[in-house]
Amino acid sequence: MRDLRYSIRRLVKSPGFTTVVVLTLGLGIGANTAIFSVVNTVLLQPLGYREPDRLVTINHFYRSVALNNLEAPVSAIGFRDYRDKTKSFDAVAVETGWSANLTGTADPERVPASRVSGDYFRVLGVAPQLGRVFGRDEDEQGKNRVVVLSDGLWKRIYGADRGVIGKTMQLNAQSYTILGVMPQGFRAFFGRADIWTPLALDPKQFDPQNYTNEGLNLTARLKPGVSAKQADAEMHAFAEQVRRLYPNAVGQEWTLKVKTLNELATGGIRPALLVLLGAVGFVLLIACANVAISYSRASRRDRRKWRSVRR
Repeated sequence: MRDLRYSIRRLVKSPGFTTVVVLTLGLGIGANTAIFSVVNTVLLQPLGYREPDRLVTINHFYRSVALNNLEAPVSAIGFRDYRDKTKSFDAVAVETGWSANLTGTADPERVPASRVSGDYFRVLGVAPQLGRVFGRDEDEQGKNRVVVLSDGLWKRIYGADRGVIGKTMQLNAQSYTILGVMPQGFRAFFGRADIWTPLALDPKQFDPQNYTNEGLNLTARLKPGVSAKQADAEMHAFAEQVRRLYPNAVGQEWTLKVKTLNELATGGIRPALLVLLGAVGFVLLIACANVAISYSRASRRDRRKWRSVRR
């Protein structure tokens, strides 16, 4: 406490030095706070899905220098086969973005939307806060005029009216029945969406020659006890079967790749963020060292002045 009182008196008597100390420490602490906020959001906070460590993505992968080891989304027939003919997954779903023109509420507007397969919400493990979500029964042509809303759109367009369930809304001049509203903070992993409707794939898309007609982002939930590495091994073996059955459709460089959802979200930027966090940590250490050195020099000058006065 004696040292603290002495330090405060010194700072009060030297406003110029105090300003330099405050600015130096402020810059160091501010930089650390900003970077840690980013690291906390991207790396440390869990994804907003049930048991996110069991979520994986499946991509088509081309082992080719010419193609720069290209990763691509999956096709409709691929999605069906990975869902129905493999054993590593509890559920498999795909999504693709589209822009919906919303009319009949206020001014017409274009709303970010996503078409998803029937098991989409089951895969992510998130229940609606209001109403229900659609399932595989409604993921068919003629039954797919239903919609699930985001919390933000529900509040903005409908004023958080709980009676919105069962009402219709106009999307691209077609009527859709509102089934449910997702909880606040829920978001699509691939891109942004305020509206989800059934994908309702056309049976013609299941032709084996369309195996590389790629455009669907796939997410799957691993079965309990199955690791992402085991699932990746199964999908590599499955890809070999596809290459044997449809060599003209996929080619010999084509295979399948499994990634965890967390790896997909942070894999490319995780090293850079950790390096940046370490760098700003050093900045704070340097700032503290500069303050300590400056304070020590000021104290020595004061002691020399006091000794000269006594003489």
